[in-house]
Amino acid sequence: MADKVIISSKAALQAKYKAAGFTSLKNAVDRLIAADAKRGLTTQCIWVDDAAAMKKFSGVPPINATDERGYKAAVDAIATALSPDYILILDGPDIVPHIALDNPTPGDGDATIDSDLPYASPSGFARQVARYLKVTRVVGRVPNVPAATDPAKIIGFLDNATSAQPQDPSLYSDYYGLSAEVWDQSTRMSLDAAFGNHNNLELAPPVGPPANDAQLSKLGHFINCHGGPLSPEFAGQRGGAYPISLTSAQVAAHGVAGTVVAAECCYGAQLYDPVLAAVDDPICIAYLTRGALGFLGSTNIAYGPAASNAQADLITQYFFENVLAGASLGRAFLQGRQRFITTQKMTSPVNLKTLGQFLLLGDPSVCPCIPPKAIAESQVSPASNEVEDAQAERKLRRISLTSLGNSIADGKAIPVPDGDLPESVKARVRAIAKDRGYSTQLEAVFSVRGNANYRLAVKGMATRGNAMVEHVMMITERRPSPDKIIDIRHLVAHIVGEGIASVEETLSR
Repeated sequence: MADKVIISSKAALQAKYKAAGFTSLKNAVDRLIAADAKRGLTTQCIWVDDAAAMKKFSGVPPINATDERGYKAAVDAIATALSPDYILILDGPDIVPHIALDNPTPGDGDATIDSDLPYASPSGFARQVARYLKVTRVVGRVPNVPAATDPAKIIGFLDNATSAQPQDPSLYSDYYGLSAEVWDQSTRMSLDAAFGNHNNLELAPPVGPPANDAQLSKLGHFINCHGGPLSPEFAGQRGGAYPISLTSAQVAAHGVAGTVVAAECCYGAQLYDPVLAAVDDPICIAYLTRGALGFLGSTNIAYGPAASNAQADLITQYFFENVLAGASLGRAFLQGRQRFITTQKMTSPVNLKTLGQFLLLGDPSVCPCIPPKAIAESQVSPASNEVEDAQAERKLRRISLTSLGNSIADGKAIPVPDGDLPESVKARVRAIAKDRGYSTQLEAVFSVRGNANYRLAVKGMATRGNAMVEHVMMITERRPSPDKIIDIRHLVAHIVGEGIASVEETLSR
């Protein structure tokens, strides 16, 4: 067994950074391993392109950095053999690839989802998000941008993790909240849930650079703004205006060490090549460069409603709730994913996309906050403190989370894009969309499939004379917007038999 594994490709890193750069990077890895040992973590660095090393785990080295299937198999072999509490993927998708999952949400322009979700699941290689509802592993990625030749930034990110120390949760609960004005109500709800208040929320407009420079000194950042592909900027919205709300250059100048960020924004965690795109670094990289410990974000178009909470709202707020409770960054995300799967309809293609697209950038073993229990124990006499085996406590948590991840996946139904509905039902859904101002641009119907227990329940209802077949119908509208700003909305109707059970609306972030 191992407490933590660092997974990467030695040959690919040497090709990217050359011999001297790789040596410097390996020294930073060694410093992190030594610091982990002092924190009670046994950490191994495993080069998955090393045939001898992979033979120990009954694994086969991936062919190259585009071998998604090979990397998934290598991570699975290592995880099965060592049962690590944390898996740290070292460097960006040009070294250890994201897995390109099929986009379950039709009509939004994303061909695939660049995802690290498969590495967090023991399920075999697949292209469908729904195959990875069994989420049991704690995974994070410490990246550099693709095609970088200087390892200085990624070395800095590793050194930040090496020196990280848990802080009083109050330093993070005094957060910075930033939202597009049109999503004011939704963001207030998220902040109330994650932090207990929305007192520190600023809306864009009117706020934006440089007026919010000083707010970047806070350690907890929750951002619900527009993002775009290959863009170093987030934007607010008022009506048809999309003013800039935050920039990579702004973060690079005013960000502070120790920050933890949850960003709902489209493309907030996209790791693009800034030289090729001829723009500044991604905002997520700017945060990490300034010493941020973790960044939770989406690799492509993300969604959430305007006046309630769903999709990106929930996955980000769940993450922050767990961070403030003293969880490591990786466990906070694992628990957030599991809660999202448990509480949300995974028959919704938009929910499936949300699960697949969000990933954690940062060392997953880092604990930003001192657990409330530890704070409470420090306030009583030492004689009353109980001595605990931290490793045993952590292993017990992993057993519980693995069991939970397996069980919740077994009980979930999923959408399959082969459904059909009577024209009368489609007409009713279209009428609802028209009443809400949609100009229909795309329709899709999904049938709902589940496990044996689900099928048994459907069959049992049918024997009472009811046709309890379940479907999902989506109507998608893409509205005009400025360059790199995406304005898409979906209406999702859940249908049982010929009755419309519920209707939900969601907007691109």
